[in-house]
Amino acid sequence: MTKFNQRFVRAFCIYDFMGLGLFALPIVSSQQVVTYSYANQMLGGMPLSVEDPFAQLSLCLLGLLVIAWGIWRWMDASPQIAFFEGCLRFVYGPAMLWFGIQFDMPIFALAGIADLAIGLGHMWSAKRAGFSFGRAFVQTIS
Repeated sequence: MTKFNQRFVRAFCIYDFMGLGLFALPIVSSQQVVTYSYANQMLGGMPLSVEDPFAQLSLCLLGLLVIAWGIWRWMDASPQIAFFEGCLRFVYGPAMLWFGIQFDMPIFALAGIADLAIGLGHMWSAKRAGFSFGRAFVQTIS
C-alpha cells in the first residue's frame, strides 16, 4: 500500500476517533450528545435526547466498536481494509442520510453525505493501490 493510501485510511481513523470514539466513555458521551444536539439545533433540527439510557448504552457500544475498528485499521492500513471500509461507509451513509431527513436531524443528514463521500474515497484509494474485489473474493473462497 502506498504512503498516500496509508495516510488516507489513518486520517479517517482520527476522524472516527474524534467524532464517535468519544462516545465510548460514558462521562464524555452525554456531553458529546449535548454538543451534537446544539449543532443540530443550529442547523434547524430538533434537540437530541440526553436522558434516554438505552440511547446512551447504544452510543457507548458504538464508540467502543469505532475505537476497535479504528485501531485495527490503523495497524493494518491495507487496500482490502480500505475497500471494505468504503463499503461499510457506503451502506451506513445512506442510512444516516435517510434518518436525518426522516427525523428532522440535519446533523445526521450531513454526516450521511460525508460518509458517502468518504466511502467513495476509500474505494478509490483501494483501487489506486491495485485492489481487485474479484481477486479477493476468489482467494477468500478457495
